[in-house]
Amino acid sequence: MIKKRRCWRKQTPPFLYCNLCYNMPILVNNFRKIMQNQKENIGVIVSFIIVVCVIGLVVYLLLNQKEKANPLEGIKSVGTEQTAPTTNDTTTQAPINNNQQKNTMEKIAKAGDTLVMNYTGRLTNGTVFDSNVLPKFGHVEPFKFTLGAGQVIKGWDEGLVGMKVGEKKTLTIPPEKGYGAQAVGSIPANSTLIFDVELVGIE
Repeated sequence: MIKKRRCWRKQTPPFLYCNLCYNMPILVNNFRKIMQNQKENIGVIVSFIIVVCVIGLVVYLLLNQKEKANPLEGIKSVGTEQTAPTTNDTTTQAPINNNQQKNTMEKIAKAGDTLVMNYTGRLTNGTVFDSNVLPKFGHVEPFKFTLGAGQVIKGWDEGLVGMKVGEKKTLTIPPEKGYGAQAVGSIPANSTLIFDVELVGIE
């Protein structure tokens, strides 16, 4: 007599043994399908969550950009209010400066004017022979004379014409327009004279 081969435990009844052996592949396949469906569902859920997060991030960034735009506009308006007074100040101060420049620049020395001068005279070797600026010469005060009236050497009458108040210049005067062949004080005869002069005012 041939014995039936059992694929299950010895305690399993024959009818149950047959059902389990028959249904086992079906159950395994069904279980696999369920697991696959769950994996697909999980993938769909994860993809949906990612899409929702991305959309939320985009909306958040757009809202922040709009909120930042308003403070910038406020700062610009405040800036314009602060800069306005400075423009008014410059416009009110500008005419004062222009008037001061006109008052000084319009005064130009010409023959017949009384000039108020500061000066320092020296020889070509650097020796200072006279000055109304250096205290050692004993007359630290502005020097006044009438231009073109022969009150000073010819080099001054010619070299100071056209000077403006406040202007400084250096005059290099040859002997023929200075003291010529005559020695004067510490100035030798036939000396070239150099004067640093400043026109202080015109009376």
